Amino acid sequence: MKTFSKILLGMFLTVSMLCFLAPGAIAQGPICDQDVPFVTLLPHPNSVDPQYEAEFDYQNKATEYEHLSCGANKHDSVDACDPWVLTYYIAMWEQGLDMVKALPPVWNWDTTVCQDVRFEVVYPPNYIPDTYYDSIVIKTTMFPHKADNIAPDPNTIYYCLDSGRDTVYLNQWRDCLHERITYEAIDSCEIPNSGICRIEWDKPLPVELASFTSIVSGNNAILNWTTAKETNNSGFAVERYAEGIWTEVGFVKGNGTTTLPVDYIYTDKNLNSGLYGYRLKQVDFNGNFVYLDLNGMVAIGSPDRIRTVSKLSESV
Repeated sequence: MKTFSKILLGMFLTVSMLCFLAPGAIAQGPICDQDVPFVTLLPHPNSVDPQYEAEFDYQNKATEYEHLSCGANKHDSVDACDPWVLTYYIAMWEQGLDMVKALPPVWNWDTTVCQDVRFEVVYPPNYIPDTYYDSIVIKTTMFPHKADNIAPDPNTIYYCLDSGRDTVYLNQWRDCLHERITYEAIDSCEIPNSGICRIEWDKPLPVELASFTSIVSGNNAILNWTTAKETNNSGFAVERYAEGIWTEVGFVKGNGTTTLPVDYIYTDKNLNSGLYGYRLKQVDFNGNFVYLDLNGMVAIGSPDRIRTVSKLSESV
């Protein structure tokens, strides 16, 4: 059985590959067991602390190291004035003499407008795709970039997160939501076993909603909402649901970035009798958006004043 571990392989990346088969070793006849291949992140070879797998290299500040795992991770927002370059390593191997093959990584975002991604097999040397090896190590590099083939809009700008710096055009950058990338290895059995590492980045909501309520006054629906804090918030498009259709009925400007509570109000006037739903489409300065839904329907034409309190939900 192999004695290879995450820490040993991290050390191996900085020194040599002597603990593996000879460079480029390929299975000469599959030896099959029923163990599932291992697919895991490695300690980053440049970090002095083995608990850190991710290296963030910034243009205008020191390199930083963070924990990264197969599963959900926090996402570092992109500052167009100081974008990071992220690198990490994925290892694939099997028990005993069984061999593994790496399937092409799969990701769910558009690299023409979001982060670009590059893959490099650093072990074995002279790697041949679609071939079984004793062990495989893939280096991944991700970096934000200006959106491809999008002309700048002189009327809309995106302000850098670090105020006082130059500005760049909104449409040239995207800080995309809910990125996910999947690495998969299969072994050399006749019916191969599969091992998967799926890395997901969950960005915090740009707006933390404290309350969202509605009051009916005559034929008007008065919407009130309060934010506990805001990050890069351009504003709220107010959308109304009626007869199976969502329609934008107004826009309320946001407060950019603030840690103080902010109260907002919007009045939807001169409505016909009936039931209406409402939601806020919160948009940031990058063009990303999430929906914040009012819980329950607003009744117009009822003798009773309707007041509902929201629960926060998210969709993209």
